Amino acid sequence: TMRILIIFVLVLNSVQSNGQIANARLGEPMSGLIIESAYHLPLPEGEIESAQVLDGTKDQLFRKLSSFEEGLDPNVHEHWIKLDLKNLTSESKAWVFDFENWTKVVAYVPESGTYTQLKSGHLLPFKKRDYARANKSLIVLKLGAEETKTVYFNLGSTVNYLQVPTNLRFKVFTQDRFERDEINHRIALGFFSGAYIIMLFYNLFIYFSTRDRNYI
Repeated sequence: TMRILIIFVLVLNSVQSNGQIANARLGEPMSGLIIESAYHLPLPEGEIESAQVLDGTKDQLFRKLSSFEEGLDPNVHEHWIKLDLKNLTSESKAWVFDFENWTKVVAYVPESGTYTQLKSGHLLPFKKRDYARANKSLIVLKLGAEETKTVYFNLGSTVNYLQVPTNLRFKVFTQDRFERDEINHRIALGFFSGAYIIMLFYNLFIYFSTRDRNYI
């Protein structure tokens, strides 16, 4: 039984690691996407109205980032980041942004002169997330062929959550590959859950036949 559990964990880790998942990097291509520049605005005094950020009146308060690994002030739980994104490919594509431990994630995506909101986060009810998968803080962004977009993200954390973000690091991977990996993950989970149940009933059958406690 223990061997099955060990194999199960190893296979799940293998499935999850095959998805071309990468920590976001500035100025480096990632599966056809590049983050040309990034800016950060911490909010130690509380929230700023989103309209003030989106209309550019707060741009002077943003600081340009050299890396997403920079440490955050543990007393600040609200942040804005601004990303200049570019699709390097000659076709329309979608990428999944995984903000891991953030309890609130709101993306403001420019569309036809206005902004569309995309919501996620661990404290947001699953059905209200725009891309509800795997209980993660996921945002999907679609860019046309060679298109560039400046996207704003409002991030929030909670001190009593399991893990509090210590930096602005997030992951980026293609939506197509993510969906395939999710299917593989579920197949592996179903296979090993079924195998575990079969072993359980087999051991119970042997136990009731022999009364040997080694089988329970």
